[in-house]
Amino acid sequence: MNSTAQDRDHTQVQWTLPSWAAELLFETIQLDSQSMAFDPALRKRLAAALDTVTETNLSERQSHHNMKSHTVVIGLDGTVRCLWTDAIPLHELGPLEVTRASTIEFNNQAQKWEVRLASNTDAVAFSHPSRETCLQWEREALQ
Repeated sequence: MNSTAQDRDHTQVQWTLPSWAAELLFETIQLDSQSMAFDPALRKRLAAALDTVTETNLSERQSHHNMKSHTVVIGLDGTVRCLWTDAIPLHELGPLEVTRASTIEFNNQAQKWEVRLASNTDAVAFSHPSRETCLQWEREALQ
């Protein structure tokens, strides 16, 4: 490795990111530093880099940990799949293409709210007199 590349390896960089993105990057690097899929030398460098990470707004990180968890799945092709929540500013990732995973509609005859999954719109997946209970079921089932 030439001296220019070595100098660059130790240059401190500061990013300004939403706390959720910073945490996601930190956790990803943490996992990569432990993954046997990577060369041991690279894993050692990642672990050493993690030791130098500093965070300037700890109160934001603590409040983030107190939020309900949300699962975000990123496919190999870059496709992001998750249950929509305003807690994660997905629009910051780029243009969105949103597809409904379910619908919740009131059945006048049964006097209940019904949840139908997009994968099988003919079947009622869950029903309840309370719409909030249906929303909660939807979050738990699709998360």
